Amino acid sequence: MALFKAPVYSATTINLVLAGMVTNGPMLILPLYFQQGRGLSVLATGLWLLPQGFGMLVIRPVLLKLLDRTGVRYVVWFALSLALLGTIPFAWINAQTNIGVVSVVLFIRGLGVGGVIMPLMTTILLGMEKDLIPHANIGARIFQNVGGAFGSALVATVVAAYISTHRVLGANIAAYQHAFWWSIGITVLMFVPAFFLPKKVQK
Repeated sequence: MALFKAPVYSATTINLVLAGMVTNGPMLILPLYFQQGRGLSVLATGLWLLPQGFGMLVIRPVLLKLLDRTGVRYVVWFALSLALLGTIPFAWINAQTNIGVVSVVLFIRGLGVGGVIMPLMTTILLGMEKDLIPHANIGARIFQNVGGAFGSALVATVVAAYISTHRVLGANIAAYQHAFWWSIGITVLMFVPAFFLPKKVQK
């Protein structure tokens, strides 16, 4: 409990749990959306998911510069906004949606989810006593993994429950859309604990 005496650590761990849910949950169902919803092969699915990976890669050096200029709180809010922009369309995207549009949305989503966890992990040790730093690092990873596991379980349950109660044509796509609404709600919720993150990184 001594770790949570640092306000930044408390706010960050809450966001790490939620970030794990927002990241892992949709990543579990996105391949299923392409394979079951659009009938693509495993190889084609992997190729069409590449834009999300590119987005996660591109955003990191940009965020490192923003951290020094604007502070952690605003960087996380910016990343969460991008994550929302890249997730909300999936609540309506269906099998007829142009695949190019889906790729652009995935790229934006990659920018968002790739930019959420990095600033959190960068600042989680602010105000932490030196002897607690190793425990804080381990704790942060545990919280992130717990959130990821819970997020995967949540969306899997939502999809399975929807399909089992809506035995109609197109239920798979609708089930994935329903699950994405949960991810959207959790992303919005993350703005609240992010408010308690520091505006500037103390050097």
